[in-house]
Amino acid sequence: EVDDRPGGLVAVLEVMARVGVDVDYMYAFLDKREERGILVFRFADTDAALRALAGSDLAILPSVELYKPLDA
Repeated sequence: EVDDRPGGLVAVLEVMARVGVDVDYMYAFLDKREERGILVFRFADTDAALRALAGSDLAILPSVELYKPLDA
């Protein structure tokens, strides 16, 4: 999750650049319940990406959250 503002993606890309992990592709959408941007990535090295993100101040959204109904 990132703030829904211009440049929200930069925070994730900066973390990946520091550890040298490439992004294969990415999808983005908004969670209007929380006013957050949701970014779904495919990384060249998923394990390294998750370790880097876990060591940052960025929120990693559990996949189960993506499937919650909007009225939940």
